[in-house]
This record gives sequence, structure tokens and C-alpha cells, in this order.
Amino acid sequence: MMPGKAVVDNGINSAPDNGPVSRIGPNRPVWLLRGLVGLGVVALVYYYGWWFTGGRLTSIWLVLGLIFAILYGVAQLLGSWLLYLAARRLVAPILADDEALSVDVFVTACGEPHELIEKTLAAAVAMRGDHRTWLLDDGDDPALARLAERLGAGYLTRSDGKDAKAGNVNAALARTEGDIVVIFDIDHTPKPDFLERSVGHFADPRVGLVI
Repeated sequence: MMPGKAVVDNGINSAPDNGPVSRIGPNRPVWLLRGLVGLGVVALVYYYGWWFTGGRLTSIWLVLGLIFAILYGVAQLLGSWLLYLAARRLVAPILADDEALSVDVFVTACGEPHELIEKTLAAAVAMRGDHRTWLLDDGDDPALARLAERLGAGYLTRSDGKDAKAGNVNAALARTEGDIVVIFDIDHTPKPDFLERSVGHFADPRVGLVI
């Protein structure tokens, strides 16, 4: 990341309209997630309990190995589930005029089908809110340069493919000036309200990354 720039990662989804932070999505209340996690725990107990009935384990080494595998697998699953339960969507505050931040939107590409690139690039350009969209083409395709111009996006390429996507993004960071950088993979099509849902979080000077 270049100094002075903050980043929005494309993992974020739209938050519910004016909904409480206890909701996990537009139509998915927390009680549903809790119920699913509860069913998952019951399934884990039933599955692993089966191994310890009916004399299936006859060796102490098999028992110890299975216990280790259970602890490892359950820790991964339960850790993820607990994270889902703890996560909450926060509604982004609306920035005042004197807090306005410039936004560069990067769409990375390297040899993907033009139809896919056009869909994502067009959606990025169409997002509400003041921003500049850039197509970062690591394939140096003249057709994509024309596509970007037609859609109203900037076009950036480089002379080498060093460090793959990370190098592509770093090269673009050095050539753009936005306070906020939003990065989309080519197979992620943003919703029109993406910037409205994310950029406001940077009103807090402690925030440097939104996912």
C-alpha cells in the first residue's frame, strides 16, 4: 500500500438499509445463523461420536490420532462459526462535504474474457459516488484500452508482469492519487451502492482497511 492511501477490499457486501447491526444481511437475521451453527454443532457431535461406539477403535494409537484430528477439525470449524456469530455489519456514516475523500477504483485484468471484463468494469464505473475507475490490464490488450475509453474508465498497463496481481496493483498505486483505493477482481461485480456502504467508514482516522 502506498503511504497516505486507504484500501477497500472487494469482500464487502451491501449492508441492510437502515437496519440494526444485529442483522447479518438484508434478509438473514442473527437467529437464523445461530440456528445453523447449532445444527452444525449437533452434526459434529453425532459424526465424531459414531467413531467411539460399537468397538470401532481397537488401538490406542488410532484413538489418539482420531482425537487429534477431531480437535484440529473442530477448532477450524467452530472458530469460523464463532467469527460469523460475532461479526456485525456497520452502516457507513455519511461524510460531510469537508470530509470528502477522492476514490480510485481498480479493476485488475490479465487475459480474462472481454465479456467478463466489460461487465465488471461497467458496474464499477456505474457505482454511485464520486470516483475514478481504472482498468489495470496486465495483458496489454489494445482492445481493452478501447473498451475502457468507451466505458469512461482510465486504462493502465505496465511493461512487465513482475509479482503478478500484487505487482499490477502496486504499479497502479504509484500512478494514481486517490485517498481511497477500491480493488475488484475481474469476477466481482459491484453493486451500485458499494461506495456508499464502505467509503464513509474512513471518516474514522483509525480505519485503513475495509473488507
